[in-house]
Amino acid sequence: MSLAHPKAPATFVAAQKKRALESNQAMMKALREHRFEDALEHARTALALEPNNVMVKDFIRLLEEKQALGETDDDSETEGAGPGQSRTAASDEDSEDEDEEGDTDEAAEDEDDSEESEESEEEDPAVLKALERLRLAEPRDPQEPRPQQITATKRYAMRASLSASIKELLLAELAKEMAADEPLLRT
Repeated sequence: MSLAHPKAPATFVAAQKKRALESNQAMMKALREHRFEDALEHARTALALEPNNVMVKDFIRLLEEKQALGETDDDSETEGAGPGQSRTAASDEDSEDEDEEGDTDEAAEDEDDSEESEESEEEDPAVLKALERLRLAEPRDPQEPRPQQITATKRYAMRASLSASIKELLLAELAKEMAADEPLLRT
């Protein structure tokens, strides 16, 4: 897959590939940190550098849909949330942070547990297909190497987050279809 004109110097093509890789890595980092707007910006940069990259195109589409859902969900949550509910959510996040600061032995056990739960999960085929395109699912060919920059724990966390987002998007699409078919469900 050539990124530039066929007569472009090899150094230009190599530099463009390097920038695309850096944009992909920055996108993954922003995604891990739940900075979805930054991840979307980096994905768009990567797409500008590699316009034929199907994975990035799908990722941008999913992120845009997630943001659209997030804006409507945020509005409904803030209207119904009281001060006690937000305090509970903050304490839940604090307890999760404390759990993550455990010993390294616990981290190794968690990694083993996450790999076992990955294997035992039954996934929706659409979710698995999207995750494979993002290279977060297990490779189809056992001989195929995994991406080097992602550890098993990070891959599992990203996979779970994306899987939940994809399922949420699929449910939202189904709800829209049902609302379009049923006049009583329209708002």
